[in-house]
Amino acid sequence: MTSKRPETFEFKSLRESLAEPIAKNQFQLQLIDLGKFGYNEVLHSGFITLLKYYDENNELPSIHSNIDSYVTYSSEKFSDFIKRYQLDFEFKKELVENQLRFANTNHAALCSIVGGISAQEVVKFTNK
Repeated sequence: MTSKRPETFEFKSLRESLAEPIAKNQFQLQLIDLGKFGYNEVLHSGFITLLKYYDENNELPSIHSNIDSYVTYSSEKFSDFIKRYQLDFEFKKELVENQLRFANTNHAALCSIVGGISAQEVVKFTNK
């Protein structure tokens, strides 16, 4: 019979993760989809760009926002990232454009799942 012991995990802060996203003993960001090498790195630069847009405008970009200068900024961040970690990935402009344009949209399926779980928990709590 095995005994369960508590295990302690250490995480970097968001600020540290944005500056140094690759974990120790790793050579690139963790792969989520083996068919899309380099997408995580592009999305990371896009997320940093999204934070910059929000800091400057106090809102997320809409579908019709002018985001060309921000896509250029994301490309520069991506180039810095690639050079720092000596990776060989290509910048995907369309991916970052979509990430920025649709950042302010609702994701109905995810919203319905979270809403359903939340409602179920409220019902459980109120019945006690």
